[in-house]
Amino acid sequence: MRGYVILAVLVLCGMASAEYTIVKDHPESVHAGGSFTVEIRVEYDGSDDATATLKDKLDGEAEVSGISAGGEVVGCSQGVLKRRCVIWDLAFEPGSRKNLRYTVKPDSAGGYYSAAAILNDDKGTIAVSNAFSIPVYCVEDGVCGEGEDFRNCDDCRTGSADGFCDLEEDGRVDPDCERFSDPDDTTTTTVKEETTTTVKTVRESSTTTTLEFEGEEGLLSRMIGFLRGLLGL
Repeated sequence: MRGYVILAVLVLCGMASAEYTIVKDHPESVHAGGSFTVEIRVEYDGSDDATATLKDKLDGEAEVSGISAGGEVVGCSQGVLKRRCVIWDLAFEPGSRKNLRYTVKPDSAGGYYSAAAILNDDKGTIAVSNAFSIPVYCVEDGVCGEGEDFRNCDDCRTGSADGFCDLEEDGRVDPDCERFSDPDDTTTTTVKEETTTTVKTVRESSTTTTLEFEGEEGLLSRMIGFLRGLLGL
């Protein structure tokens, strides 16, 4: 029974998306700190006019610019997963075609994944595009540059200001870590030692003052007793 349900869903999806053809074009790769353009081609072969919304999810915190007319970035979270999408509201006539685009700047080296764009029209039709993944290469120039970190690039060493807290014990306090979280951040130990020394000094000073006071008071008492003896008091 389950197999029939899955088959029915696949058939319906195939029938529903037959009116639309959506293709995303992209480059083969990009360097960290660089940008690339995603081009989306939407062709409509329906017999009636239609309006639709197309959503294309963004990967991570990538910067987006150069969005073609009518498009914008919106939140499109799924449950606890916070995501962003580029969306367009589109109007189609039979046989029409839309060319959409936007530019992406990946937030780190490694790779960028673009999920399938999804189109929903006013007739309940659903269509999807291809998905793609491209490598984001490091720029091997001896400099830990924008979008590079020690996880993906040999130019970045642990403890570098690369936007990632590495938590490595390497003798360098990582500026990307919160205070006291890096094992090399000895500030907390120093503060404790200074506090202990200060308290100890205060206690010693207090003890010395008390002893001096008690010494002077004792001497004065003895002098008063001696004078009383002389006067027969």
